[in-house]
Amino acid sequence: MSHYAVAVIHHPDQDIDEMLAPFNENIRVPKYIAYTRAEAIAYAKEHYKSCIGKTDDECYECFASDYDNDMRDTDGNLYSTYNPDSKWDWYTEGGRWGGMLRDIETGESVDEGEIGKLDFSMDEEAYKRALRFWDVVVDHRPQDDDEDIFPIYKEEYYKEYYGTKEDYAKSVASFSTYAVLTPDGVWHAPGNMGWFGCSSESADESKRWHENYMKRFIDSADTQDIITIVDCHI
Repeated sequence: MSHYAVAVIHHPDQDIDEMLAPFNENIRVPKYIAYTRAEAIAYAKEHYKSCIGKTDDECYECFASDYDNDMRDTDGNLYSTYNPDSKWDWYTEGGRWGGMLRDIETGESVDEGEIGKLDFSMDEEAYKRALRFWDVVVDHRPQDDDEDIFPIYKEEYYKEYYGTKEDYAKSVASFSTYAVLTPDGVWHAPGNMGWFGCSSESADESKRWHENYMKRFIDSADTQDIITIVDCHI
């Protein structure tokens, strides 16, 4: 399962629990067609080794074996009541991203604040640490005795997703979250979050998301709107 940060941008009179409610994985929705017969067969042929050389009917039954009769129709459509807008199964304010925001007057780290009273400038210390991380992980420079730099991903990941050392450092040190929920109730994200922190977006989609984040969500927001950082789990 995965944790990821969401910036909930809301008017002072909006309740973030109500805003997040439509994206609850635990709610059930009216029955809808999740897969047509053709889609089920195509998926089974592409993803199931056991379906190699099998007929369409056999592939369909292999895919549909977990669906009860009341979740099928005479045309072979497969139904679901799973919330197609699911983004979380639980969440908490701050969480692993506690203190991500900075009060512009006090410099205090906070989980929520009025947009016009928060400092969204680049974190210079984080920028320096990111440059040093790239030196060690990607450029294979030796660590100092007092350093303990350990990468989560292989060096190829950082090259593919960030391209250059400078772009990586800017991305790490600039404010952004994986997803944003805006006051109109629209969920924005570069892709769909899956298990183990793996998301569906491409390297280019991820880069565009971070590059345009401030202009798209912060600079264009009402300075009196509130931003709350939420740690979502799915």
